[in-house]
Amino acid sequence: VDCEVLYSIPTVLGLAHSPEEAIAIPLLDFDSAFHKGELCTSPRDVADSLRTVYSYIADPTVDVIGQNFKFDHDKVEPRGMRILGRIIDIMLLHASIYPEFPKGLEFQASVHTREPYWKNDTMYKTTLRNLAVGCARDAAVQFEIAVNTLLPQLHEFGLDDFYFGYPRDNWRWPFGVEKLHNLYRRMDAVGFRFDHKKNKELKDKYRGLAAAAQVELDALIGAAVNVNSPKQVAFLIYDHLGLPTRGKDGRGTGEDVLVALMNSPVTKNEEHKRIMALILEIRRLRKTVSTYLNATLDFDDRLRTNYKIVGTETGRTSTSKQDPPVRPFSMGLAYQTMTKHGEIGPDLRKQFPVDDGYVYVQADARQAEARVVFLLAKNLEGLKRMDDPDYDIHAETASWFNPEYNVEQLKKDKLRRFTGKKIRHAGNYDMQKRRCMTEFNNDAKKFGLEIQISEWKAGQLLDIFHEHDPTIRSVFHQEVRDVIDETKVLISPFGRRREFFGNPDDHGFYKEAYAQIPQATVADNTKRAMLGIKEEAQDIRYILEWHDGFLALVPKNEVELYGRLFMKWMELPIDFSECSIERGVLVIPCELELSETTFYDLKKYELAS
Repeated sequence: VDCEVLYSIPTVLGLAHSPEEAIAIPLLDFDSAFHKGELCTSPRDVADSLRTVYSYIADPTVDVIGQNFKFDHDKVEPRGMRILGRIIDIMLLHASIYPEFPKGLEFQASVHTREPYWKNDTMYKTTLRNLAVGCARDAAVQFEIAVNTLLPQLHEFGLDDFYFGYPRDNWRWPFGVEKLHNLYRRMDAVGFRFDHKKNKELKDKYRGLAAAAQVELDALIGAAVNVNSPKQVAFLIYDHLGLPTRGKDGRGTGEDVLVALMNSPVTKNEEHKRIMALILEIRRLRKTVSTYLNATLDFDDRLRTNYKIVGTETGRTSTSKQDPPVRPFSMGLAYQTMTKHGEIGPDLRKQFPVDDGYVYVQADARQAEARVVFLLAKNLEGLKRMDDPDYDIHAETASWFNPEYNVEQLKKDKLRRFTGKKIRHAGNYDMQKRRCMTEFNNDAKKFGLEIQISEWKAGQLLDIFHEHDPTIRSVFHQEVRDVIDETKVLISPFGRRREFFGNPDDHGFYKEAYAQIPQATVADNTKRAMLGIKEEAQDIRYILEWHDGFLALVPKNEVELYGRLFMKWMELPIDFSECSIERGVLVIPCELELSETTFYDLKKYELAS
């Protein structure tokens, strides 16, 4: 099944029962600007055709094949199509088998079929007849890719259960990639309630801050400069201030370049550092207004996002605005890009009040990736310490760099604890000192923390980290390298398979492999929990998922019931016995937070004993 739209309005429905034959049904039953008399059919013809098609598709034994079918499903379901059988989304299938490859239909057709390229302007910008032929061809090619190639390969690689869902007697149940289709489709539809008054207050605040920073910048320079103009900023940095060349063509102006220059030993002038800090600050403040505070609401006054189920090779999701053709024009916000930290993140969350009769409940896996890394590194003593609710792994890491402080002091020291957290993450995945410095400094700026490190300091901190925790490299990294060198394939506890097609000698090849199992495990554990909760509470209203946790709207009088359900599913054991790096069983603790007012006001919530 394939649906083509014009101005977000379903226009043609394509159907194929084989790779050789397909049919296209025009969904517009009137002469209009959309097709100017082409293929014009009577309302009775369209209704009869669709009734026949829809009654067939509603059969639970009929599998429906599509490409990125979350989009098509949302367009055809409100118009009467009910899908009760399995959904074979070839984008999800392809990502399950070949997560390293592009996932678009054009790429899949080029490698899995001999069909000449057809998805060009002739299909989309000429006549309705050409659009209908292209839509039918889409459907036929999708059928060919699924039936002739991907489904047999799914079976060959032993991924049938991973895609279609594990049986009830398997510890991974109810996880299955096919089930994620409806999970995220429903999540896309919920969205946040929006407070216009608070939004206006925040716009005034951040526009004022940006204007004040611009006045200071212009005073320091002695002239006005547009911080979003690469040409003007490059002239200022390299010609006017005379700083050493960096970045693309030696005249880079991006955030990474400016942060590196600010922390370079060659930049000794404090005024020059202040100028670059102001450029970054103004950009950040203006982006807050243009991207986050000026986000377009949907027609029902809610703010929504668009989830991409296969956002990364590790299985993590990503989010984006709802751009055309999903909606008639660009709407919503990429939820996962909203920072949690600094001043901006909490402020943004003040715009989102709870729905009447509901509260926000957030479930978050506690230090999930760090636990997986400890297990893979066979650091069972460290893993056991993490079960102590008073133990703070980031404060302990910070104590290695600051022996004059004890752990209790470092728990309250925001800057030093931040250092411990960032260096542990970098050390876990063998990040090199230059990238470590860049990410550390960029995140510190985003979170409003007055701390920066040099490349030399980043290298020193990483060396200290690995001295105190040698099992990361000697056990975890070494075993991953051994498996990759032998098979080039890593399989997570949930059965997620990734074959690495790069050259082991390439920079970053092994680093991607180190991150694969921890990130895939945590992401799929969250998805298993969300699917399991939905099995028991069909009307659950998820709003947000961010890799190791989720946010949901819960009825006010059922908080305890839902809280126990969240804890139960998030804390189910994860069995590493069938993982590429064979280990035992891991349980990741879950924390709950609750708010009766806004997304900002979430506070830790303890279940009644």
